[in-house]
Amino acid sequence: MTEDVLLMDGVRYRLWDYDGDEVKEFEPIVIGHIKDIFGDGCEYFPKQKLKTLADNRSIPDGFVVDFKNQKWYIVELKLLCDDAIRRVAGQIVKYKNALRNLRTKRDIYKSIKSIRDADFLDDLINDEKPRIVIIIDSLNGRLGEQFKEQVDGTDRDIKIVEFKTFRRENAPSVHAYLFESLYKLKTIEKSVTVIPPKREEHQSPENRVEIELTHSSKEYNLIPISRCRHFFPGYKVEFILDTDIGDIKARVSSAPGGTQIGDPHAGNYIKSVIRGELTKWYDAHPELKAGDKIIIEAIEPKKRYRLRVAK
Repeated sequence: MTEDVLLMDGVRYRLWDYDGDEVKEFEPIVIGHIKDIFGDGCEYFPKQKLKTLADNRSIPDGFVVDFKNQKWYIVELKLLCDDAIRRVAGQIVKYKNALRNLRTKRDIYKSIKSIRDADFLDDLINDEKPRIVIIIDSLNGRLGEQFKEQVDGTDRDIKIVEFKTFRRENAPSVHAYLFESLYKLKTIEKSVTVIPPKREEHQSPENRVEIELTHSSKEYNLIPISRCRHFFPGYKVEFILDTDIGDIKARVSSAPGGTQIGDPHAGNYIKSVIRGELTKWYDAHPELKAGDKIIIEAIEPKKRYRLRVAK
C-alpha cells in the first residue's frame, strides 16, 4: 500500500486521515482556505448560517459568492468513503432540481443578503447559474475512481477539488495543504451559438398584451412574460414602464447563466432595474392576486410601455 508523503525543506509531512469526522475536522480547515481556493474576493456562506432556507435536504454544505468577479458556487465538502460515493449523485440531482425553483433561489438570495449584500447579488442569484464544486480530502485509489465516476456520470461540468492535508512528522499540529486554486486557472469557454426556430409573433391590433399574474408575481415583485416574450426588448435591455405611480425602469430577467445580453428570446420575467420600484407598484394595488390580469401597452415598442390593471 502506497502512502502520500510531502517533503519540504527536508521535513516529512504525511497525509492526514480524517477518520470520518467531516464536520469537526475537515470542514473548518477547508473553510479557512476558501479565499485560497476561490480567490480573494470570495466569501463562504455555510448552510448553518442561512436560517431562512426551508428545505435543508436540498441545500448543500454552503455557497461561495465571488464579490469581485460576480460569480457564485454551490459547494459540497466531502470525505472519501463508501457513503460519499453512494450519496453524491443523488445530492447533485437534488441541488440542480432545487435551483429550478424560483422560491428556492429567492430564499438563497435573501439569506445571503442578510449576512452580506451587494448591488449585483439579486441578479446574480436569480439569473446566473452557479457552478457546483465538490471539495474532497482525497481521490486516491479505487474509492477515488468510483467517486469521480459517480460525479462524471451525473454532470461532467462539476468541478472536483482534491484538498489534501499533511501533518508534520513528529509535530502533528503543523499542517501543509495541497490543492488546486480555481481562481488561478485559465479556462477556455466553448462558445455555442444557438439559432432558435422561427416563431410566429402575434400582436393584438392595439399593440398590447394581457398578462395573467401567478402566485409568485406579487410575492417576488415580478411580471411573468413567457407567453408574450416577443413583445419586449432583449434580455437585460432596459426599458420604461409608464405606471400610475410614475415611471419604472425595467428589464427582462431570469435566463440561464451565460445568456447574452440582448437575446430576444431569453428571459421569463420583468423586474425593476432599481430594487423596490415594482414592489411599490404592487403595494399600490393590494387587490391584485394570482389569476388577475394586467395590461401592458407599447407606447414606443422596445423602449417605453404603459402598465395598468385590467378592468
